[in-house]
Amino acid sequence: MKLNSKILSTILGLSLLIANANAALIQEIQPLTFGSIAVLANDDTYQYSITRQGGISKSDKIIIVSPGQRGLYRVSDLPPNSVVVVTAQILDNELDSTELNNERMDFVSLDSVGAYFTDQNGEAVVSVGGTISTKGGGSLVYGNLPLRGDYLIEIDF
Repeated sequence: MKLNSKILSTILGLSLLIANANAALIQEIQPLTFGSIAVLANDDTYQYSITRQGGISKSDKIIIVSPGQRGLYRVSDLPPNSVVVVTAQILDNELDSTELNNERMDFVSLDSVGAYFTDQNGEAVVSVGGTISTKGGGSLVYGNLPLRGDYLIEIDF
């Protein structure tokens, strides 16, 4: 089968806000990224999702060239065996590229759990997944370059 499509690389940037920064440290273990994909059609909206557990689901109009991964973040220096409330929010629903004439994709949603418990050392690992979507505008002019988007993780304890 010959593919007549453009390869699209997607990379998501991360913005972090810690609600009580005086007592907590946060370390990115691995960023949320969608890897590289090929979009076969853009006549409708087609989605690609990575769950917070690392599972992948996608439309048949999207081919994974190199897989993405869920985001993992270690929060430490917190009280042992306590509740940490995590809120994840998309800052811009449109993924941007450095090329103005390329088609863009939508950053549809984030997948994260609202509450975590710290372990006996006062640490918790927060996982974040997400969903991106084609716009359905018909154009396949994506280009072979990264798309970027930002999201915010707020940690309250």
